[in-house]
Amino acid sequence: MKHLFIINPEAAGVKGKARSISQRITLFFQDYPEISYYIHITRWCRDALAFSHHYAASEYLEDADGKIRIHVIGGMGTVYEVINGTTGLPGVQIAIYPYGSTARFLKSFGAGQVNTFYSFYHQVFSETIPLDVMKCGNNFALGLSSTGIGSNPFSVTKKCWREKRLHQKYEITIDGQRIYEECLSILILNAPFNGDKMLKTACQIQPDDGKLDLFIVKRLPHVKLLSQLLHYLLFKYKSYPEFIMHETGRHIQITSKEMQHCRIDGELHYETTMDYRLLPLAIDFVNPLSEGGPSL
Repeated sequence: MKHLFIINPEAAGVKGKARSISQRITLFFQDYPEISYYIHITRWCRDALAFSHHYAASEYLEDADGKIRIHVIGGMGTVYEVINGTTGLPGVQIAIYPYGSTARFLKSFGAGQVNTFYSFYHQVFSETIPLDVMKCGNNFALGLSSTGIGSNPFSVTKKCWREKRLHQKYEITIDGQRIYEECLSILILNAPFNGDKMLKTACQIQPDDGKLDLFIVKRLPHVKLLSQLLHYLLFKYKSYPEFIMHETGRHIQITSKEMQHCRIDGELHYETTMDYRLLPLAIDFVNPLSEGGPSL
């Protein structure tokens, strides 16, 4: 097996440390000279996508039975690029390090276990587990998609609040069943939204459960918006069914006459129609907790 380390020098936890992280990787492999590895520090936006695809595809052409483990040292934006560059390629395994600003996805394995994902030893030698992937139009995501004011809170929400135009009309199709709603926000999850307190109140969402979870925040009067939004953020949706709708499905389509602001694993997209499909167990994810520790 070959190991490719992709380091994003602009990630929140990497800034100013890319060179030292690279040196630590080199030092680690001095104890394992039989293992082949390569370090790539990204140079521009989408570099991780193109490089991971080219490297993994080239290795497959050289050795059709070989495997490559890609170590992503960055945030969810870097993970998003690598997932989009390698999903569907044979023999690819993905190892994720918590160098982003939140480590939301990794907290689904237990908020207190995140530090284990920093370990080169565990990320190199641990087993993999298969996880679902969410296909979003022509893109792929591991975590979530947010549509509405939650997708771009600083610019979209400020403008919409000033114009009192916070809601948008949508036609939502879930496994063939249509729903027409005027919504504040729509959230589609393949994995838990966040760690710590939010996970304690969230429903049992896991990235290998064979379904997508859909949360629809319905239209609210402005006067109630701020007070009720907290319940949405804490996933207390069961207490407010008239405000928050929860559905599950494998194929979800969201259509609007107006442009949708969609944030998919941190990356902003603009579409009038978004199509989401579950790809069950589509990637091999390195689980550093597999050696006697808790897992999904």
